[in-house]
Amino acid sequence: MTALLLTFGAVNAYLAGGARLGVALSQAGTMPRRLVTGPAAAGNNPGRSLTVLMAASTAITLASALGMIGLDTLLRATSACLIAVTLAGASTVLLPRRRALWYGALLSSAVMSAVLVFCGLFLPVPAALAVAASTFQTVRAARTPPSPPVPPALKGRHPEYDQPAEKSCHVRRHR
Repeated sequence: MTALLLTFGAVNAYLAGGARLGVALSQAGTMPRRLVTGPAAAGNNPGRSLTVLMAASTAITLASALGMIGLDTLLRATSACLIAVTLAGASTVLLPRRRALWYGALLSSAVMSAVLVFCGLFLPVPAALAVAASTFQTVRAARTPPSPPVPPALKGRHPEYDQPAEKSCHVRRHR
């Protein structure tokens, strides 16, 4: 019974996080904006994102229940995706170079690259997802009209704080 409750808790957290991620990515323009509904512009209503997540989860569950996808295959494909995301997240770009944390991220990237190679036949799954995401972004960029030119008096200024944009950025980049 305890394992069942722990499993439901973990799945619930993943579904809630996935729904919020869908909203955040659609607000950033990385996923279709239709995933955001009504007051979700403030990030409060992931209804459509949760519906898309539910539909995908239901389709995969049905395919597995009908024997179209074996659990072994499903788990290995999921593991390949998780390892690819972990590797992508172990970025050394934003970290101060030549410091302990940077070397740790570099080592982590090397280890995750080796683990990803062991995914073998399941490497096309995260690769196909990356290609689909890249294609979506390319198509969206081609369809998005160019933004109007910035008046010379406002160039390099942050609209809210009226200071140079590089000083108002929350993420520091070290080179």
